Amino acid sequence: MALGRREPSDLTNASVGPLWFVEGLLIFSIAYALVRLVAQRFLPSGPSDRQPPGVPRNRSMALFAIGVGLVTFVVRIWAPMGWSWEPPHLELAHFPQYTAMFVVGLVAYRGDWLARLTVAQARPWRWVALAFVPLFPLLIVAALTPSGEISSAMNGGLTWLSLAYSMWEGVMCVAMSITVLVWFRGHLNHQGRLARAMSGAAYAVYVLHPLVIVPLAIALSGLQMPLPLKFVLVTPFAVALCFTVGYYVRKLPFVRNVL
Repeated sequence: MALGRREPSDLTNASVGPLWFVEGLLIFSIAYALVRLVAQRFLPSGPSDRQPPGVPRNRSMALFAIGVGLVTFVVRIWAPMGWSWEPPHLELAHFPQYTAMFVVGLVAYRGDWLARLTVAQARPWRWVALAFVPLFPLLIVAALTPSGEISSAMNGGLTWLSLAYSMWEGVMCVAMSITVLVWFRGHLNHQGRLARAMSGAAYAVYVLHPLVIVPLAIALSGLQMPLPLKFVLVTPFAVALCFTVGYYVRKLPFVRNVL
Protein backbone atom coordinates (compact mmCIF):
# COMPACT_ATOMS: atom_id res chain seq x y z
CA MET A 1 0.00 0.00 0.00
CA ALA A 2 1.57 3.26 -1.05
CA LEU A 3 1.93 6.19 1.27
CA GLY A 4 0.13 9.35 0.28
CA ARG A 5 -3.22 10.38 -1.11
CA ARG A 6 -6.22 8.20 -0.35
CA GLU A 7 -7.76 6.59 -3.41
CA PRO A 8 -11.48 5.75 -3.60
CA SER A 9 -10.70 2.07 -4.10
CA ASP A 10 -8.37 1.94 -1.11
CA LEU A 11 -9.60 -0.66 1.39
CA THR A 12 -8.51 1.58 4.27
CA ASN A 13 -11.57 3.71 3.55
CA ALA A 14 -13.70 1.07 5.27
CA SER A 15 -11.20 -0.07 7.90
CA VAL A 16 -10.77 2.89 10.25
CA GLY A 17 -14.05 4.73 10.62
CA PRO A 18 -14.46 6.90 13.73
CA LEU A 19 -11.62 5.09 15.49
CA TRP A 20 -9.13 7.37 13.74
CA PHE A 21 -9.55 9.60 16.79
CA VAL A 22 -8.59 6.80 19.16
CA GLU A 23 -5.60 6.08 16.91
CA GLY A 24 -4.54 9.72 17.16
CA LEU A 25 -4.90 9.74 20.95
CA LEU A 26 -2.88 6.54 21.16
CA ILE A 27 -0.07 8.16 19.16
CA PHE A 28 -0.15 11.25 21.40
CA SER A 29 -0.17 9.12 24.56
CA ILE A 30 2.78 7.02 23.42
CA ALA A 31 4.71 10.17 22.50
CA TYR A 32 3.92 11.71 25.88
CA ALA A 33 5.02 8.57 27.72
CA LEU A 34 8.31 8.53 25.80
CA VAL A 35 8.93 12.22 26.54
CA ARG A 36 8.29 11.62 30.24
CA LEU A 37 10.61 8.61 30.21
CA VAL A 38 13.43 10.54 28.55
CA ALA A 39 12.92 13.56 30.84
CA GLN A 40 13.03 11.45 33.99
CA ARG A 41 16.12 9.62 32.80
CA PHE A 42 18.27 12.44 31.42
CA LEU A 43 16.98 15.72 32.85
CA PRO A 44 17.60 16.81 36.44
CA SER A 45 14.47 16.72 38.56
CA GLY A 46 13.21 20.04 39.87
CA PRO A 47 12.14 20.89 43.41
CA SER A 48 9.24 18.85 44.70
CA ASP A 49 7.41 21.99 45.83
CA ARG A 50 7.35 23.56 42.37
CA GLN A 51 4.15 25.52 41.83
CA PRO A 52 1.89 24.34 38.98
CA PRO A 53 1.59 26.70 36.02
CA GLY A 54 -0.96 29.43 36.54
CA VAL A 55 -3.83 30.19 34.19
CA PRO A 56 -2.44 32.20 31.26
CA ARG A 57 -3.74 35.67 30.54
CA ASN A 58 -6.11 36.27 27.66
CA ARG A 59 -3.30 37.91 25.68
CA SER A 60 -1.28 34.71 25.86
CA MET A 61 -4.34 32.67 24.89
CA ALA A 62 -4.92 34.94 21.90
CA LEU A 63 -1.30 34.56 20.76
CA PHE A 64 -1.65 30.81 21.15
CA ALA A 65 -4.82 30.79 19.01
CA ILE A 66 -3.10 32.85 16.31
CA GLY A 67 -0.09 30.53 16.42
CA VAL A 68 -2.31 27.46 16.01
CA GLY A 69 -3.96 29.07 12.99
CA LEU A 70 -0.63 29.96 11.36
CA VAL A 71 0.87 26.50 11.91
CA THR A 72 -2.33 24.95 10.51
CA PHE A 73 -2.00 27.12 7.41
CA VAL A 74 1.65 26.08 6.91
CA VAL A 75 0.85 22.37 7.32
CA ARG A 76 -1.99 22.63 4.81
CA ILE A 77 0.37 23.91 2.15
CA TRP A 78 1.63 20.33 1.83
CA ALA A 79 -1.26 18.40 3.46
CA PRO A 80 -4.58 20.05 2.53
CA MET A 81 -7.92 19.01 3.96
CA GLY A 82 -9.16 15.83 2.33
CA TRP A 83 -5.65 14.39 2.00
CA SER A 84 -4.89 11.41 4.25
CA TRP A 85 -1.57 9.90 5.19
CA GLU A 86 -1.78 6.21 4.42
CA PRO A 87 -1.74 3.57 5.78
CA PRO A 88 -2.35 5.23 9.18
CA HIS A 89 -5.35 6.94 7.52
CA LEU A 90 -4.78 10.27 9.30
CA GLU A 91 -5.82 13.64 7.90
CA LEU A 92 -2.82 15.74 8.88
CA ALA A 93 -4.53 19.05 8.06
CA HIS A 94 -6.14 19.15 11.51
CA PHE A 95 -3.30 17.70 13.55
CA PRO A 96 -1.72 21.06 14.48
CA GLN A 97 -4.90 21.79 16.44
CA TYR A 98 -5.10 18.29 17.92
CA THR A 99 -1.45 18.37 18.99
CA ALA A 100 -1.64 21.87 20.45
CA MET A 101 -4.79 21.16 22.45
CA PHE A 102 -3.42 17.82 23.71
CA VAL A 103 -0.35 19.57 25.09
CA VAL A 104 -2.45 22.38 26.56
CA GLY A 105 -4.67 19.77 28.19
CA LEU A 106 -1.66 18.24 29.94
CA VAL A 107 -0.54 21.62 31.25
CA ALA A 108 -4.10 22.62 32.18
CA TYR A 109 -4.51 19.45 34.24
CA ARG A 110 -1.33 20.10 36.18
CA GLY A 111 -2.31 23.71 36.80
CA ASP A 112 -5.97 22.94 37.55
CA TRP A 113 -6.96 25.53 34.95
CA LEU A 114 -10.50 24.23 34.52
CA ALA A 115 -11.28 25.10 38.14
CA ARG A 116 -9.17 28.27 38.33
CA LEU A 117 -10.30 29.92 35.09
CA THR A 118 -12.72 32.66 36.10
CA VAL A 119 -16.00 33.52 34.45
CA ALA A 120 -14.79 37.08 33.96
CA GLN A 121 -11.71 35.91 32.06
CA ALA A 122 -13.79 33.57 29.91
CA ARG A 123 -16.43 36.18 29.09
CA PRO A 124 -14.46 37.88 26.24
CA TRP A 125 -13.97 34.50 24.58
CA ARG A 126 -17.71 33.99 24.51
CA TRP A 127 -18.06 37.16 22.47
CA VAL A 128 -15.17 36.12 20.23
CA ALA A 129 -16.89 32.80 19.55
CA LEU A 130 -20.21 34.51 18.80
CA ALA A 131 -18.49 36.99 16.49
CA PHE A 132 -16.68 34.23 14.60
CA VAL A 133 -19.77 32.08 14.00
CA PRO A 134 -21.16 34.27 11.18
CA LEU A 135 -17.70 34.50 9.61
CA PHE A 136 -17.88 30.86 8.56
CA PRO A 137 -20.76 31.27 6.05
CA LEU A 138 -18.97 34.38 4.74
CA LEU A 139 -15.90 32.24 4.06
CA ILE A 140 -18.08 29.70 2.28
CA VAL A 141 -19.58 32.43 0.10
CA ALA A 142 -16.12 33.80 -0.66
CA ALA A 143 -14.99 30.30 -1.69
CA LEU A 144 -17.85 29.76 -4.16
CA THR A 145 -16.85 29.41 -7.78
CA PRO A 146 -18.93 30.84 -10.67
CA SER A 147 -20.46 27.37 -11.06
CA GLY A 148 -21.65 27.39 -7.45
CA GLU A 149 -19.14 24.85 -6.10
CA ILE A 150 -16.82 25.46 -3.14
CA SER A 151 -13.29 26.15 -4.31
CA SER A 152 -10.56 23.77 -3.18
CA ALA A 153 -8.46 26.85 -2.36
CA MET A 154 -10.09 26.77 1.07
CA ASN A 155 -8.63 23.33 1.77
CA GLY A 156 -4.98 24.35 1.66
CA GLY A 157 -2.12 25.73 -0.34
CA LEU A 158 -0.73 29.25 -0.60
CA THR A 159 -4.12 30.95 -0.86
CA TRP A 160 -5.74 33.67 1.20
CA LEU A 161 -8.80 31.46 1.66
CA SER A 162 -6.71 28.73 3.24
CA LEU A 163 -5.04 31.28 5.52
CA ALA A 164 -8.39 32.82 6.51
CA TYR A 165 -10.01 29.45 7.22
CA SER A 166 -6.97 28.18 9.15
CA MET A 167 -7.01 31.31 11.32
CA TRP A 168 -10.77 30.97 11.82
CA GLU A 169 -10.33 27.39 13.02
CA GLY A 170 -7.45 28.29 15.33
CA VAL A 171 -9.37 31.10 17.05
CA MET A 172 -12.64 29.15 17.25
CA CYS A 173 -10.79 26.14 18.66
CA VAL A 174 -9.59 28.20 21.63
CA ALA A 175 -12.68 30.42 22.02
CA MET A 176 -15.21 27.57 21.96
CA SER A 177 -13.11 25.38 24.28
CA ILE A 178 -12.94 28.11 26.92
CA THR A 179 -16.58 29.16 26.51
CA VAL A 180 -18.07 25.68 26.61
CA LEU A 181 -15.90 24.41 29.47
CA VAL A 182 -16.68 27.37 31.73
CA TRP A 183 -20.39 27.27 30.88
CA PHE A 184 -20.65 23.54 31.58
CA ARG A 185 -18.69 23.96 34.81
CA GLY A 186 -21.22 26.49 36.05
CA HIS A 187 -24.48 25.04 34.74
CA LEU A 188 -24.05 21.30 34.13
CA ASN A 189 -21.75 20.27 36.97
CA HIS A 190 -23.95 17.56 38.43
CA GLN A 191 -25.08 14.07 37.46
CA GLY A 192 -28.08 11.96 38.20
CA ARG A 193 -28.10 8.18 38.09
CA LEU A 194 -28.94 8.03 34.37
CA ALA A 195 -26.33 10.61 33.37
CA ARG A 196 -23.68 8.83 35.46
CA ALA A 197 -24.43 5.53 33.74
CA MET A 198 -24.37 7.18 30.31
CA SER A 199 -21.08 8.96 30.94
CA GLY A 200 -19.52 5.69 32.06
CA ALA A 201 -20.59 4.07 28.80
CA ALA A 202 -19.66 7.02 26.55
CA TYR A 203 -16.36 5.57 25.35
CA ALA A 204 -17.95 2.18 24.68
CA VAL A 205 -20.63 3.95 22.64
CA TYR A 206 -17.98 5.78 20.63
CA VAL A 207 -16.25 2.51 19.75
CA LEU A 208 -19.34 0.34 19.23
CA HIS A 209 -21.93 2.71 17.74
CA PRO A 210 -21.26 1.74 14.07
CA LEU A 211 -22.28 -1.82 14.96
CA VAL A 212 -25.65 -0.41 16.09
CA ILE A 213 -26.22 2.48 13.70
CA VAL A 214 -25.39 0.69 10.44
CA PRO A 215 -27.78 -2.28 10.93
CA LEU A 216 -30.45 0.14 12.19
CA ALA A 217 -30.05 2.34 9.11
CA ILE A 218 -30.31 -0.70 6.83
CA ALA A 219 -33.38 -1.99 8.66
CA LEU A 220 -35.14 1.38 8.33
CA SER A 221 -33.99 2.12 4.78
CA GLY A 222 -37.38 1.11 3.41
CA LEU A 223 -39.29 3.47 5.68
CA GLN A 224 -40.84 6.06 3.37
CA MET A 225 -40.87 9.50 4.96
CA PRO A 226 -38.99 12.80 4.57
CA LEU A 227 -35.38 12.50 5.69
CA PRO A 228 -35.58 15.28 8.35
CA LEU A 229 -38.64 13.64 9.89
CA LYS A 230 -36.95 10.22 9.88
CA PHE A 231 -33.91 11.75 11.58
CA VAL A 232 -36.01 13.36 14.31
CA LEU A 233 -37.92 10.12 14.97
CA VAL A 234 -35.03 7.67 14.77
CA THR A 235 -32.26 9.61 16.54
CA PRO A 236 -33.62 9.32 20.11
CA PHE A 237 -34.14 5.60 19.67
CA ALA A 238 -30.68 5.14 18.13
CA VAL A 239 -28.98 7.09 20.92
CA ALA A 240 -30.83 5.15 23.61
CA LEU A 241 -30.01 1.85 21.91
CA CYS A 242 -26.30 2.72 21.58
CA PHE A 243 -25.99 3.65 25.25
CA THR A 244 -27.93 0.57 26.33
CA VAL A 245 -25.59 -1.67 24.33
CA GLY A 246 -22.53 0.18 25.63
CA TYR A 247 -23.73 -0.05 29.24
CA TYR A 248 -24.28 -3.81 29.17
CA VAL A 249 -21.20 -4.60 27.08
CA ARG A 250 -19.08 -2.95 29.78
CA LYS A 251 -20.47 -5.45 32.28
CA LEU A 252 -18.76 -8.33 30.47
CA PRO A 253 -15.60 -9.74 32.11
CA PHE A 254 -12.42 -7.76 31.31
CA VAL A 255 -14.30 -5.43 28.92
CA ARG A 256 -14.72 -2.73 31.57
CA ASN A 257 -10.93 -2.37 31.80
CA VAL A 258 -10.79 -1.59 28.07
CA LEU A 259 -14.03 0.30 27.40
